[in-house]
Amino acid sequence: MNEFELNKLLSDSKKLDDKIRFYLDKEILVKQNAQKNEILGHIAKAEHNLEFINDIKNDFNDWILVACYYTSYHMALALILTKGYYSKNHDATLSF
Repeated sequence: MNEFELNKLLSDSKKLDDKIRFYLDKEILVKQNAQKNEILGHIAKAEHNLEFINDIKNDFNDWILVACYYTSYHMALALILTKGYYSKNHDATLSF
């Protein structure tokens, strides 16, 4: 998802709802009972990525960016699990 598409979703709740409904219909987002250990596992992975960001030298800005993305991704997975969903797709996760 590019910045333009993200801004459209953030500014138009109907578009966001339509996109989430699309992923639910395709079973890319699925209902799942929240398992506390799974949520904590994603949070731990995000924290691990943050440690990497803090430890890496500034010469590796490309890897810092990758680690920031995966930190956000794992936190998003943890958040949607708290809402009773599981995602099989990065775009669906970040759209939710």
